[in-house]
Amino acid sequence: KLLKKNPGTIHWYLTEFVFPSNTMHQVLKLSASGQALGGDMLFDRRIGFSGTPSSLLPLEMGKCGYERGADGLMMHYLTD
Repeated sequence: KLLKKNPGTIHWYLTEFVFPSNTMHQVLKLSASGQALGGDMLFDRRIGFSGTPSSLLPLEMGKCGYERGADGLMMHYLTD
């Protein structure tokens, strides 16, 4: 009863028994940035890019076109 409330014991039990048997481990992990995913790497054509308008759009999509008044409207809804 004493050990079941000890954080060190809980951590050891989880890392030695629970996590290895209940989580799959992959030998190879894939990762990519939004720049890479929205760029020409996967698709030749794109009709849009979801997300907050910013200058972080994939370079292939060109410059971001901001809708006039959108920032003020967003601040209105956030502070209402």
